[in-house]
Amino acid sequence: MGRPFLSDPAWVNKAEEGRSEDIQRCICCLRCMEYFQDHIMNGKPVGCAVNPRACRESEMMDAAPKNGGHRQIVIVGAGPAGLTAAKELAARDFKVTVLERQEEPGGQLLLAKMPPLKEKIAWPAETLARQALQEGAEIRYHVDATKEMINSYQPYAVILATGGEAVAPAIPGSDAENVVTVTPILMGEKKYQGKEIAVIGSGMTGLETAELLQIQGNRVTIIEMADKIAPGAYPVNADDVIGRLKKGGARFMPGRKLERISSNQLHLSRKDGVMESIATDATVLSIGVRSRNELEKEVSGCCDRLYVIGDAKKPGRIGDATRSAFEVARKIQ
Repeated sequence: MGRPFLSDPAWVNKAEEGRSEDIQRCICCLRCMEYFQDHIMNGKPVGCAVNPRACRESEMMDAAPKNGGHRQIVIVGAGPAGLTAAKELAARDFKVTVLERQEEPGGQLLLAKMPPLKEKIAWPAETLARQALQEGAEIRYHVDATKEMINSYQPYAVILATGGEAVAPAIPGSDAENVVTVTPILMGEKKYQGKEIAVIGSGMTGLETAELLQIQGNRVTIIEMADKIAPGAYPVNADDVIGRLKKGGARFMPGRKLERISSNQLHLSRKDGVMESIATDATVLSIGVRSRNELEKEVSGCCDRLYVIGDAKKPGRIGDATRSAFEVARKIQ
């Protein structure tokens, strides 16, 4: 129960009161263990991806003052950042309206939950959406927010939590039909079976997408430009997936840069200048995320208080999104 108490210190009270649906559940992401490893020697506290207050209770009271005065705030995006802001601001008596283009909350978590054994990743969105509604926020789905729509609310403040999207670089040949980003793979819009698939990039998203493709019956090769697989990833998480990929026969090729894509072939370069080519039926690009913040320029000037949070400000992880949202929600006066 150590980690679950970090994600929700009121776990026991909520369980005793029969409010299990209100518990902010631990998603087993091990972000707390990363904090512990990074901070144990410098006096900084542990943290939690889904609870921005964790180990910071003495510097921020659990309840912010209810001084919103029912002033209107519009939040665009119902991912973890947008929902965290909605929950906190509604609790402060602001009138909060969340505009979400999809049919359910979650944002990038809807993709992150799709690989094998990752269903817990969607839990924060479920809980945060419920809590935001309980505090009085309104969440509107199937809405493409525009400047005109936002202005119609005459908002006191606007928060853009529009998330990010997979990067599709202009590599020669990357516009071919058999080249995709991880998004259509994870969403099930593009399916392969019995194919030779190359996954470019071995971050956690690339590794988890590769595992999904492997389970679907494909032979997978993971190509990484860095000298080792999963650079920058927390080793415990990476090793867990890598072990299953190896067991399934995946091939790993670190130290290779993708130069171009031709018909059913990838052309790679090594640091020693040697060029290599491998055959592939399809190529999946997992080389990063970029912010989706086109709306920022469009709505700039619509009100005095405009904030960009989460991946829309800087692509990161769940904890980065919830922390940035929490801090903005506390800052608005």
